[in-house]
Amino acid sequence: MDESPYPIVLRAWGGDPSRAAWGSTALVFLSSFLLIALDLMSDADCYGCEGGVVLGGLGVLIALGLVWRTIRRGAAGLELRIDREGFVIEGDRVPWDAVMSITWKSGPTDRLDSDFIEIRVRETATYRPPRDRVIFVQHGRYEVKANLLIDLLEAAALPRRVRVLAVEPPSPAR
Repeated sequence: MDESPYPIVLRAWGGDPSRAAWGSTALVFLSSFLLIALDLMSDADCYGCEGGVVLGGLGVLIALGLVWRTIRRGAAGLELRIDREGFVIEGDRVPWDAVMSITWKSGPTDRLDSDFIEIRVRETATYRPPRDRVIFVQHGRYEVKANLLIDLLEAAALPRRVRVLAVEPPSPAR
């Protein structure tokens, strides 16, 4: 009997990712429709009430974008799956052959908050990397510490060695 711990599946939001995504979208829809209804039912002479329909319509458009993104991404887009062949993040499988290095970084970027893991990848026969050849993993989404996630990735890649370039993120300048 094989007692391998793989695959390891880490889910965003800690529970059923699909239900959480639809719940968030439903909240945006409901608040937008309530804002529109409040504006339409309120007195036309109300000071500061004129923008309710516009803001509610904007909220509905944002909610439709969230619905499109949730359907496109699916439940697999909200989980990180690690196994002996590679890992799957946001629905894309990355084989261990493509992973060049893993770095724990800190500091704001154009897409991420302050603390994240940067995985540098290369093109292989079975994998085509993103244009910048970097995959960002927000370990906080999966409620796991960065050093533990790096250890999980490194152990799953064995016997292939993955270079870990930083043990801890650089401290912010004071």
